[in-house]
Amino acid sequence: MLPKYKIILKKISSTIKKLDNKRLSFLLENYDNIAIFPNGNYIDVELWLENSKIDDIFLRKIKKEFLSYEITDVLEKNWILKNVEDDKEIESDFFSISQGLTEPKKKKKFNLIIPASTAFGTGTHESTFLALKNLEFILKRFSCYEILDLGTGSGILAFVLREMTKMQILATDIDSKTKECFFYNMKNNQLNNIFFQINEGFKNKYLLSRKFDLIASNILLNSHKKLVKDYYLRLKKNGFLIISGILGTQVNDITSLFDKFNLKLIKKTYSRNWVSLIFKKKGF
Repeated sequence: MLPKYKIILKKISSTIKKLDNKRLSFLLENYDNIAIFPNGNYIDVELWLENSKIDDIFLRKIKKEFLSYEITDVLEKNWILKNVEDDKEIESDFFSISQGLTEPKKKKKFNLIIPASTAFGTGTHESTFLALKNLEFILKRFSCYEILDLGTGSGILAFVLREMTKMQILATDIDSKTKECFFYNMKNNQLNNIFFQINEGFKNKYLLSRKFDLIASNILLNSHKKLVKDYYLRLKKNGFLIISGILGTQVNDITSLFDKFNLKLIKKTYSRNWVSLIFKKKGF
């Protein structure tokens, strides 16, 4: 019998009038468990928090940032059972990805098990799935030997890269908490020859001495913009960069910047409000 976990949560529904890219980036980077929905001339924002995190200081912050808000109690749930119910198999051309809590419906060439955890990336979020689709697009057409997954999280993109190329993969993440999750997932999927490092961007002597045929990175817009020069320097000529974590409204902004660094957009892949982009390095 599945254990029942008592997790008391509250949902704060807030409304703001306008959401520009700077404000959006601020919200995504400063709040966990956040959902953002267009609603006519307004934007609705939902925050899911444990009761213990809602105090007077937090509420004053909410009042300052939003036009209005309301707090709603969330009913107790059997969260283990909820995870099983939500374990929807994600399918791409080559991959079937699930949390491994239910029997797979259909076998693909590659099958990955990525349980929900504190590390980002189970394949269910559009940004991860779009990055996966773009990786398949490139790897069906080009051979890549030196490969980096920057901001690996759960390791999902690194595992995809390893399965498709059979090459050695380098995976990095800024958050040390992802390390245990990454190695658990790698062992659980019986993978090897993937090297993991805790690292901020390219601030590592090992990375600075290497150039890559392919870099994949599923992080937020501002981080991509800060790394654009490093992306260019660390790619080989005609190397590919696949980035995700980008909203459709941010595409023109980032492509204009990347173009200045001879990173030419060659493909856009959309799902709802999200987009993943493929760039190719021109020049030396």
